[in-house]
Amino acid sequence: IFSLALKLAPDNHILYSNRSAAHLALKHHEKALGDAESALKLKPDWSKGYLRKG
Repeated sequence: IFSLALKLAPDNHILYSNRSAAHLALKHHEKALGDAESALKLKPDWSKGYLRKG
């Protein structure tokens, strides 16, 4: 669902963050980190992005 939503809104940092959490729950750590970093690229002052990255 998040991947489809990102095709429609690729500049939405919240979608990257939510997909990062989903990847983490599935133990897809590299994908989770990549999405957290994408969220931070879009919104570098967003503290939740750093939480996802951590």
